[in-house]
Amino acid sequence: MNIVKVNEVKKLQKLFFEEFGKTKLEKNQISRDILFKFFKKKKFLNLYKKISLEIALKIFKKNKNILLQNLPTPRIYKKNAHGTSFHNDYLYGHGKKCFTVWVPLYGLNEKNSIYFLPKNISKNISKKINEKNLVLNYSGNFESKILKSSSPLLLKESECVYFNSKEIHGSPKNNSSFTRYSIDFRIAKKNDKSSNKNLSQYYEYKNRKWLLNNQDFKNFKFLKYVCGNKNYGTTAQNIILEAYAKDYNMKIMGQEAEIERYGNPILDKYLEGKIKKKQINSIMISTKDILNKNTIKNLAKSKLKVFSIMQEKFLN
Repeated sequence: MNIVKVNEVKKLQKLFFEEFGKTKLEKNQISRDILFKFFKKKKFLNLYKKISLEIALKIFKKNKNILLQNLPTPRIYKKNAHGTSFHNDYLYGHGKKCFTVWVPLYGLNEKNSIYFLPKNISKNISKKINEKNLVLNYSGNFESKILKSSSPLLLKESECVYFNSKEIHGSPKNNSSFTRYSIDFRIAKKNDKSSNKNLSQYYEYKNRKWLLNNQDFKNFKFLKYVCGNKNYGTTAQNIILEAYAKDYNMKIMGQEAEIERYGNPILDKYLEGKIKKKQINSIMISTKDILNKNTIKNLAKSKLKVFSIMQEKFLN
């Protein structure tokens, strides 16, 4: 765990306070969806990129194949609430070459801070607090034992912290009278085979800038396709498709709901070229799991590209 001073952290905290104000922050009137909208604003993104780049170049001296999570994860840690159990980020799919950066935005104090398990603990304690026990034997008593061996992180002005994916940390009960707002994000390596994450949506460091490395959808005109059944509701599919399309500037030119009793007959007709629409040159679906075996075979032969949101890639 490394504490670093980055001047833009103070600027980010000021921007956050100016955006929402003391009253809304202290009355817990800020939701996660509001925060995500704030994260997309130009002023925030500029500071986010500067902070992350300064830290990334401290971590990786050779500035090649460095990736940055495209948007940070917001944390709203209310009083008397339990934040996150003790864990390391490797358990959640992040690679061995990945680092997490944690930045407090408002309300941080020693009673609601993030806790870290120090590296100089005894071998006896270290054996008990391992990845296997974190996964299989976690309980209230187990968490209490980790707390006794851990200490809260106290940061000074303009400071934030970064740590590798194997470092054990957590945010147990918020015992303060303040809600703590913070963000965390990942800085990773492009060639990290130990990662379970889809790194294609991350920024990549190129020409001294963070550039989005995601799919370019400029030339695609999508048919939005939903197929409901007992396992996959159409309302959820529509929400996923519309939200993803908005975030990644995907053009939806039409939509189709499937005839559910006979597999994927409507989609098959599109894939086989039996239904043609001039304004459509690709199809977007929520997940590959709504397709039957015959339709999956048709994908390989079709001229229409099919993009799956949950797999975050074209299936053909």
